[in-house]
Amino acid sequence: MNSPEPVHTAKVTLQVGERQFNTTRENLVRESPFFAALLSENGGHTQQDGSYFVDADGDLFEHILRYLRRGVYPIFYDKLKGHDYALYLALLQEAKYFGIELLQNWLENKNYLQAVKITYTYEGAHDKTENGPPVASLTTPANTEVEWLNIHFRAEKGWICPHEISSHRLDVGKCVMYSRNRGEIQGRYAHYTTREGFIKKCTTTFDNSVCTLSPAILSDTESLLPPPYIREE
Repeated sequence: MNSPEPVHTAKVTLQVGERQFNTTRENLVRESPFFAALLSENGGHTQQDGSYFVDADGDLFEHILRYLRRGVYPIFYDKLKGHDYALYLALLQEAKYFGIELLQNWLENKNYLQAVKITYTYEGAHDKTENGPPVASLTTPANTEVEWLNIHFRAEKGWICPHEISSHRLDVGKCVMYSRNRGEIQGRYAHYTTREGFIKKCTTTFDNSVCTLSPAILSDTESLLPPPYIREE
């Protein structure tokens, strides 16, 4: 005969709205007085399939359960739209309903604003085009956007080295001799359009430390719970 599962690791099935979730009792009661009471001996009754019914929004509860499992605060941020404040507000109400004090405080204090940081840097820059096509490029990380500011164009004429040796642009004679000694094609003069201005770089970074509940705090959350959490056998 199989021995019963320890109370703290017992599997629990929740029917939240139209959605069903499987987790453990420990995950649910560690921070939530609501679930500590629901899953106590004198708590709520299970449905025919053994699940507990919770009258709440299943889509929002997905974020609640993710937090209860790992102690990671939620970030709802889109590169184009920014933070989803409506979702933060809705989740705050759920945190209050379930009595999850740490999550409630984090949302009320808008700590999510400290998790996503945007840094702006400005630097002078220029590139050249020869008869239209660009001959210079700028490589940036995926989280950085670049915008040209105060752009102006200037037409000029310059020497093109066929070997792409930058010093030959300023020393035509040296370039000619270099090519002649090798019996290779000579360089030539060409018209350029120079684009000059400032580059604004916008870099978005994510500070994971703002969203992670420290293990020390997580282990102390049991003290936040009312007596129903302490189950005597």
